[in-house]
Amino acid sequence: MRAAIFVILLVGLAACSSGFSGNDVTQTDTTRAQILALQNQWAQARIAQDAEFLERFYTPDFRVLSMDGNVVSREDDIANFATRILEPQMIVDEDMDVRVYGQVAIVTGVERLRGTYRGNFGAFTLRFTNVYVRTGGEWRLAHHHSTPIAGADQLP
Repeated sequence: MRAAIFVILLVGLAACSSGFSGNDVTQTDTTRAQILALQNQWAQARIAQDAEFLERFYTPDFRVLSMDGNVVSREDDIANFATRILEPQMIVDEDMDVRVYGQVAIVTGVERLRGTYRGNFGAFTLRFTNVYVRTGGEWRLAHHHSTPIAGADQLP
């Protein structure tokens, strides 16, 4: 039984990797610039409470793994901005790294944000990972995960 599972895993791995070469991992300057521009647009849309942008930008199955470990649905995330439950005043993304794997891009970096949640002020420095997918010729955000950076200034 173990041998059969091992063979299935090996065949699956070979099938997944057969279409990839070293060139698939390297991103062009154009793709990297597109993704970084989208990161900036997303930050500005959240500050502006632009729910229409978020509706277009998120994939249908978009999820947030928030810094407290909860999973936030696409609908709830958009509603947090549309109803002004979450009101960021500043979002700055820094130290970003973009890696492109065909139709998927992974962005990691540091996000500094300040604003209110349910009327309570907070400021955080977070390490984040965003997963973009290219569908219909456009890059869209499929997943966001963030966690506080230990030792960084955090306000409750």
